[in-house]
Amino acid sequence: MVMGSQPPLANTVTLGVRDFSRERDFYQRLGWPVVFESDGFAVFQLRGAALAPVQPGQLARDARAGRADQRRYPQRGHHRGPAR
Repeated sequence: MVMGSQPPLANTVTLGVRDFSRERDFYQRLGWPVVFESDGFAVFQLRGAALAPVQPGQLARDARAGRADQRRYPQRGHHRGPAR
């Protein structure tokens, strides 16, 4: 597949996070507006994009992945949040 002259566009980023409440609170302290929230899942509206932190178990259920799949693809930390 050959890309055209325009770079690819991604408008939603989903992040699997171990401590959902801590991550949600971190982005809220930054002043990012929450446009949707449910158990272990939130969506923050950015200019032209959305950030969606989600608990790994919820992410696996949405993807219909089993526990073996969760172990096969370990989480990568995107940031550590504020020092404690």
